[in-house]
Amino acid sequence: TDRVICTGLRFADAYIELSQNARAFIMPATIEATRLVLLDQLGRGQAIIYHDCAATREVLGDAGIPFGPKDPVASLAAKLAWAKDHPEECAAAGQRARRRAENFRWENVLERYEQIFRRIQTPASR
Repeated sequence: TDRVICTGLRFADAYIELSQNARAFIMPATIEATRLVLLDQLGRGQAIIYHDCAATREVLGDAGIPFGPKDPVASLAAKLAWAKDHPEECAAAGQRARRRAENFRWENVLERYEQIFRRIQTPASR
């Protein structure tokens, strides 16, 4: 489609401008890891269309829109066409993403670590 722009790497103001004006963010990575850009896009409230892999699915929960993993090119093309025709659903996915981002706020992550350490320190015999 003539409205899809593959920008290559963008940083700083160019990245922010693209993020604010895109209907959706595409996460094509299949490497199992939590990506900072993924967390950033969650916080920006972007609809996120992602290559379905376990680590990304775990981060996004119901906030993401998966494509693939079988025939990822055709699957991504179908999701892009869907996003073009469904701006309201993309906006709703973006709202879910912003809510999901709260799980990754430093204060929340730190609290979960502290809970783990408290459990480790507490003897099981009590």
